[in-house]
Amino acid sequence: MDNESAIELLNHLRERIFFFQELPEPDDRFYEWHTEVLKALVSIFGSESTEIKEFQQIRFQLDPNASGSFRERTRDLLENAAATVSFDDSDSSQVLYYRQRLHEASELLLAFIIGLRRVP
Repeated sequence: MDNESAIELLNHLRERIFFFQELPEPDDRFYEWHTEVLKALVSIFGSESTEIKEFQQIRFQLDPNASGSFRERTRDLLENAAATVSFDDSDSSQVLYYRQRLHEASELLLAFIIGLRRVP
């Protein structure tokens, strides 16, 4: 795949993140998107690439076995660190965590796009 096509594909996948930020948790559409991103990254960078590994490290859900204390600390950290993501007091720790991970995925895809633009 040439760089221009790769950039266009990653831009399209990145734009779709904004839809998922309106959802309280991942759903089937999210998992389809996630699979599309992984396939695109394999196609662009290769299956053993750093880019694949970086994207796979993003965990979009908290461990359901995490203690309440950990979940509360995570919520506090996310509220303080994520000025670009708006939070409602009624949001659960999972919703906050999910939205922050979506923001992280958006930034990572943007970094990949910028990297592709630099390659002649």
